[in-house]
Amino acid sequence: MKILIVSPISLPILNTLTGIIDSSEKVFRVSYHNHPWIYNLAKGLTTISDTEVHILSVSNVISKEYHFIIENIHYHLLPSENKYINAGTFFMLEGRKIKKQIQKIKPDIIHAQDRSYLAYASLHTCFPIVITNHGQIEEHYKALGKKNFKYYIFLYYLKIVNRNMKYCIGVSPNCTNNCKKFLSEDRIFLIPNAINPIFFEERKLEDQNTILFTGSITPLKQVKELVLAISKVENCKLKLIYQSYTPAYFEEIKQLIKTLKIENRVFFLGQKNQVELADEIATCTALCLPSTYESFGMVLAEAMAVGKPVIASKIEGPSFIVTHNYNGLLFESGNVAELAQCISLLINDKAFVEKLAKQAKQDASLRFSPESVAKKTFAVYKKILSL
Repeated sequence: MKILIVSPISLPILNTLTGIIDSSEKVFRVSYHNHPWIYNLAKGLTTISDTEVHILSVSNVISKEYHFIIENIHYHLLPSENKYINAGTFFMLEGRKIKKQIQKIKPDIIHAQDRSYLAYASLHTCFPIVITNHGQIEEHYKALGKKNFKYYIFLYYLKIVNRNMKYCIGVSPNCTNNCKKFLSEDRIFLIPNAINPIFFEERKLEDQNTILFTGSITPLKQVKELVLAISKVENCKLKLIYQSYTPAYFEEIKQLIKTLKIENRVFFLGQKNQVELADEIATCTALCLPSTYESFGMVLAEAMAVGKPVIASKIEGPSFIVTHNYNGLLFESGNVAELAQCISLLINDKAFVEKLAKQAKQDASLRFSPESVAKKTFAVYKKILSL
């Protein structure tokens, strides 16, 4: 079966691409979202016999076309148009590029990631297609508290895709429930994101009385509330790994840390690759994701795969991953006192931490390994092609 995943760019660890992609390309120099769950799924699909897995992406971190095979995945990377051209044409030119490349590849099935212009372009081909819903743009922007021009472009394509898609995969109940507005339940499939095998590798685990946060430092992620909670728990440190941040909010966080006089307990680590992230997770007591909105919560599953308990907001996405008092703890979003209680419990009860950690790793292996997710996804492909 020739499978084509149409998605944002998602690459293996960059040092494996030396000599394949020019070293002068932005992909090696700038911070960007690598959408790791796409590569993880593709990697899992390659382990299934008689599959040929392709990933087609358009990105502004490359300046020319690249076609190569690495780790048995066929990559087709196309350069993005100028952002002003994309805004003025509603990504129509990029859509044409995608359709042209799809015709060259001639897949048996297309798996489009998210209900964007990528899915729109894929729908306008003659090949069977399933679309994964990774979240609701309306809920995401509501949580952000703003709507920009990109929102209206995405909303435009979202409405068209919703009307025309035939099959949908949701990565959490938040996503599948949304799709029930447009499709019958027999055409909707609940399959979580896959986690990189790096996180499942055995490594030495430590407990340094540290809570780890990883994500963007923005109001949506509620880092301010996490800092306030940390200040209420003695003998506890906080490490922040982040890819991006809102400048004003970032400065507000740093000032709050000074005001609370906990500069010696909060550490800004910046960006880390997946190997480095797994190593940092291995030394923490727990990973915390206190967001106001998450359609899934990838970092929670990654921490569980390493063998660490997690703390998360009691919202739809994380609640699908975290079972309270089984593999982690849930608290009411925005409730600093309750979050502080969760942190204090894990800092002070190491037997409970060990129990949660063991169950977290077992749960992650069953639900989020690339092989497990790939088998479920492949079964959906076969079902669609048999109809």
